[in-house]
Amino acid sequence: MRIFLQPNLLALETPDEASTQLDYLVDAGADLVLVSDAPLPDWDELGVPGLRYASDASAGRRDDWWLTADPEDCAERPGRGVRSMLIGGAYDPGPGGSRCDQGAPNLRSAVLEILSQQAMPTGASTPS
Repeated sequence: MRIFLQPNLLALETPDEASTQLDYLVDAGADLVLVSDAPLPDWDELGVPGLRYASDASAGRRDDWWLTADPEDCAERPGRGVRSMLIGGAYDPGPGGSRCDQGAPNLRSAVLEILSQQAMPTGASTPS
């Protein structure tokens, strides 16, 4: 699973909290990609193992994630099947509302949602 991160996410969390939450994703096997044309010192200082940069998210595929703090960014998510999540913003799934697939109040909630969906994918059969 690849998770594309918008740089604006860091403004929502303390560096320690962001680092902790992103480490959970890495521990679960996620490939974290910060969408940026150049390295960003604030992100590098987090020390998240394996965090890499890409100028775009064109490599996105089904079951990848696109995380942003700006509702306008959801319209820019890559590829079909990439799920977008608005973090910390006013998520409105109604007509004319957010183009994001989901919303989360903070990065911690977003990480919990991603990890739970990875553990229990939609359509997974349950024993009878």
